[in-house]
Amino acid sequence: MEDARPPRVALIKGACNYDHLRCFVDAMKMAFEDEGCVAVELDLAKGADPRLVEALSRFEPDLVLSFNLDGAELRAPDGGPLGGAPLTSWMVDEPYYQSAWASALRAPHVRTVWTNDRSTAEARAMGLPHAETVPLAGRVLPRVRGADRDLEVFFAGSIQDPEPMAAGWSRSIGPGVAELMRQACERWESDLTRPLRDVFRESCAEAGVGAHQALQRLEAMTLGPMNRFVRARRRLAVLRALSDLPLTVVGDGWDRLVPGARWRTRPAVPYYVYEEMVSRAKVTLCVQPVHAHGASERYFASLANGSALVVNENAWLASEYPGAHAPFAIDDPDAARARIEALLADEAAREAMVEAARARTLEAHTWGHRARQLLARVARISRAA
Repeated sequence: MEDARPPRVALIKGACNYDHLRCFVDAMKMAFEDEGCVAVELDLAKGADPRLVEALSRFEPDLVLSFNLDGAELRAPDGGPLGGAPLTSWMVDEPYYQSAWASALRAPHVRTVWTNDRSTAEARAMGLPHAETVPLAGRVLPRVRGADRDLEVFFAGSIQDPEPMAAGWSRSIGPGVAELMRQACERWESDLTRPLRDVFRESCAEAGVGAHQALQRLEAMTLGPMNRFVRARRRLAVLRALSDLPLTVVGDGWDRLVPGARWRTRPAVPYYVYEEMVSRAKVTLCVQPVHAHGASERYFASLANGSALVVNENAWLASEYPGAHAPFAIDDPDAARARIEALLADEAAREAMVEAARARTLEAHTWGHRARQLLARVARISRAA
């Protein structure tokens, strides 16, 4: 990007129904345009028309920002990366656990991985030597004050029953592997800061499953389901312990999994409505058991918009938002309760916390910051080429 023309950015939405991440692509497009870039968007949910892909390559983007695997695999008509640009790939959930993701991302033109729950160190351990992970960001909405802040506690997340997940492992993968998975999950739950891949390999070694190719095949089938199982089980345990609190929750299944809860239930909503609901809450509760190192999009909805964030301990938040959130130990729901009740009872302390969080977001964690970070990284790669 040494010439005089404005930087050119291509943003690709994968054919996926992850509503919140599709919204983030829109947010990034506006952020790049605010930085003086020419930004175009391709939505693969409407079909990957070869003519559009060819036109996108002729556009010669300096940066391709892709969300989802089908976008990461797009190539120019000659088989190379679109426009010869370094490819920035945006991930969701547990990308390094999925063999197809990891394979696509080992290409030399993939240099930056966006993720909401994994670290740069883990990306490199999974065979992505050039990866530099970048957290998500916050969209700062107009302040909500006074009577308009009409929700006491908003739960940021969904609920799932973990047991049918585990029951399905025997049918889909086999009873022997299912038992290995159960053992690895129990081992991982004793220390969720460890990489699940390492924990699973220990369980396999004890069972005599050690061949490299066999392990690779097992990891591709098992790591994602184990991640989701542990996340669902630990989250459900916390929420059952807090069933008497005045939570507002979104989606269905709550009455079945947490019978007798005093919660207000709202139907599932688009992500932009979800953000607005968070901005109306005095306190937001977030339970992300397997996100010990990363920055979930659920954090930013609260941090950017004046809702005090009560969340299980997280190394990234401790570093980036010290004193601007209320952490609790994942195995101590009573600590979460104490945090919530204290914040509801002390408006001055709550306001001080949310003002500090909003200020920190505006200082370093808006979509504009992410656009500038990515443009600077592309410039460094171009200079080194």
